[in-house]
Amino acid sequence: GDVRLEGGSHGYLRGGVAGGRRFGAFAVDLSGHLRRGDGELANDFYDGEEVDLALDGALGKSATLGALLRWGASDVGIPYDYAGSPSLRREQTFDTRSLALPFAWTGALWHVDAQAATTATDLAVSDPDDPFAASRAEAGRDQARLVVRRSVGDGLELTAGGDWDRQEVRTRDAFGPGLADESQRTWAAFGQLAWNRGPVRIDAGVRRDDNDVYGAETSAKAGVAWAVAPAWRLRATYGEAFRAPSLADLYYPGFSNPDLQPESSQSYELAVEGGEGAWRTTVALFENDLDNLIEFDFVTFVPQNLGRARARGIEGSLAYRRGLFDGRLAATWLDAENLDTGGPLLRRPDTSASLVLFVRPGAWTVGGTLRYVSDRTDFGDVALAAYSTLDLSLAWRPNERWEPFVRFE
Repeated sequence: GDVRLEGGSHGYLRGGVAGGRRFGAFAVDLSGHLRRGDGELANDFYDGEEVDLALDGALGKSATLGALLRWGASDVGIPYDYAGSPSLRREQTFDTRSLALPFAWTGALWHVDAQAATTATDLAVSDPDDPFAASRAEAGRDQARLVVRRSVGDGLELTAGGDWDRQEVRTRDAFGPGLADESQRTWAAFGQLAWNRGPVRIDAGVRRDDNDVYGAETSAKAGVAWAVAPAWRLRATYGEAFRAPSLADLYYPGFSNPDLQPESSQSYELAVEGGEGAWRTTVALFENDLDNLIEFDFVTFVPQNLGRARARGIEGSLAYRRGLFDGRLAATWLDAENLDTGGPLLRRPDTSASLVLFVRPGAWTVGGTLRYVSDRTDFGDVALAAYSTLDLSLAWRPNERWEPFVRFE
C-alpha cells in the first residue's frame, strides 16, 4: 500500500491512498484521492475527490479481462460572473461515474485489444445571488474499440480496428431553453502498416470517421525513421486529423454555436534525436495547418470557426543524466498565425522554455524547475506580459517506507 499527504498555503490539502492484492490469477487495486485549496481570490476554491477500482483477471495463459470503475466529484468556486464582476457565492459542481471493460488476447502471430466503456456526468452551476446563472447538465458517453495486430514476417506488422463513440447531453433547470436530448455518434475504421528492417522503420495508416452530424472524413498518416548511427536517428512524419465540435460547443445554453463546422488539420515534423554518453538531445521542425479551427469568441461569447490557421516552429531539448545529476532543458519557438486576418492566434507565446534539475546525494533529492513564457496577444489586442516561475523541492527518503518532502512553487 501507499499513502501520500500534502498540506500548504492557501488552504492547500492533498491526500491519497492506494493498495492492491493478487489472488492467484485475479488482482484487485483500489485507490482514493482528495484535494482542497482556496486560491488567491475570493471564492476561488477547489474541493475534489476521486475513487478508482481496478479488477484484472487472467483467462487461461493468453487472455485477460478487466474492469475499471471510477467515481469523481468536485466543487469549484467561480470568482467572477459572465460580465467580469466579482461573484462571492457562485460555484460549479461536477460528478462523474465511469466503467470500462478491457480485454486482451495474444497468440503466436495475433494480438487483440478490445474495450467497452460508459461514462455519466452531472454538471451544475449555482449562485444564490443570481438565480438566472443556475443550470444543470446531464451528459453520457458510450465508447467501444477493437484493435487487431498481426505479425506477417520480415519485420512487417499489420494493424486494423474500429471505434464507436456516442455522446448525449441534456440540460435541466437552465435559464432559457434546455437541450432536447441532443446526441452525436461517430463510427471510425482504421488500418496501419509498420515495416522495420535494419536501420529503417516505416509506418503508414489511414482512418475513416463517419459522424452523424457532419458526414464522413478520411485522414492519413505516415512516418519514416532512419538510424543514421548507433545513437542517432532521423525522423519524418506527416499526419491528418479531423475533429467534430463537441456537444458543449454546439448546444450549451447561451454559449454555443450549432452552425460550427468540423475542424481538420495537417501536420508535418522533421526531427533528429540521439546522444552520446550521458547526453541526449532532440531538435524538431514542425508545422500544423488548420482549417475551421474552433475557438471561443469573446465578442459573441460563443465558439466560432476561425477559418485557416497555421502554427509552425522549432522545439528542442537537451538532457543530461549521470551519477547524482539529472537535468533537462527544453525550448520552443512558435509562429502561430490566423491566415484569414494575418494576426496572431490568441494566447500562443512565441517563445517558451523550461529547465528541470535534480540532484540526489544519498537519501536526499533536491529539485528545481524554472519556466519561462514570452508575451502573448489576448482578446482586444491586449498584450499579456512575459513571465517566469521557479519551483523548488526537497525530499528525504531514510528507508523504503517514508519520504517527507517540502515544495515551494
